[in-house]
Amino acid sequence: DNPKQICDLLDNDFSNFFDNIKLKDIKSDNFMNFDELVICKKSIILQNGLIMPHECTTEYDENKFIEKYTRRINRFRDIVQNDKIKKIFIRSDNKLFDYSDLKESLIKFRCENFELKIIDYSNYKTENFTWQRDYINWISLFI
Repeated sequence: DNPKQICDLLDNDFSNFFDNIKLKDIKSDNFMNFDELVICKKSIILQNGLIMPHECTTEYDENKFIEKYTRRINRFRDIVQNDKIKKIFIRSDNKLFDYSDLKESLIKFRCENFELKIIDYSNYKTENFTWQRDYINWISLFI
């Protein structure tokens, strides 16, 4: 994903979130048994090109997807628009983006009491790169 895709969702108050969802086949090796060559799954891609990385599935149920993300969108809206709750948005990336548009979109979305912190993880040298990015001192971001 890139900040422009996120801005698009915020700027439209998620009104186009469920429009024209695409499914893309993803094939991955089954490392448990090399005789079985591939496991086929579906990746969910939103209209604006945003890939839902944690929604890789063998069976897509549109109604369950809509129900789950409607709840998540409403919860997100309730939290970010509550000025009594301090929010810290963290974006870790190794690409250069102008994040001023993302900050502006959060403000237009009526997000209050927040900070946007950017981590350029290309500055970290590690042989063990994982999605958790354990080599980053996460606690220091909240101080």
